[in-house]
Amino acid sequence: MRSYLLPLLALSLIPVVGHAAPRKPTTPLADENLFIAPSGQPYRSKAGEPYPVVAWFNAADTNHDGKVDREEFKAEAVAFFHKMDLRKDGIIDDEIIALYEKKLVPEILAGVDNPELMNTTDKNAKRGAAPYELINVAEPLRAADHSFRGRITLKDVEAQADLNFDYLDDDKKGFLTLDSLPHTDAQDSATVARKK
Repeated sequence: MRSYLLPLLALSLIPVVGHAAPRKPTTPLADENLFIAPSGQPYRSKAGEPYPVVAWFNAADTNHDGKVDREEFKAEAVAFFHKMDLRKDGIIDDEIIALYEKKLVPEILAGVDNPELMNTTDKNAKRGAAPYELINVAEPLRAADHSFRGRITLKDVEAQADLNFDYLDDDKKGFLTLDSLPHTDAQDSATVARKK
């Protein structure tokens, strides 16, 4: 064998290293971050804290077994419904949703004035809340309004929570774990905090 082929042959025997493993959700991040739960509830982290999906998961995992089952998932959605039911009449309407978008999570409206986002024909373009959540939905509260009547009830929220859980529990284990959750775009683009 010719001597100039030996280095090439040696290189071909080196195992190919794949992409680096995705970072853990508990990795401390450099900046403040937003996560919007499937229920629509926003969670915010401070610099040096992990992506706030961890705070949501820990709050939803009420029995602290490292898993969020369907009942815990629905309970978090129901609790947020009651927070957003500002009039305590069992209805979240367009007026309440407008307050939610303007005061609680103005990031949802940030892309509305961006012609690049609003005029794209790309079906994968993420608008509104989608970059901050596990499910590509532009407005998580409105997602529960299946009848498009502008009035969301507790029954609507519970039905949407079931759909969201089924979507996230794609392997049908009956529970979610922190490591099994998809990453949001915001989570993937967040900068890791420097070690001191």
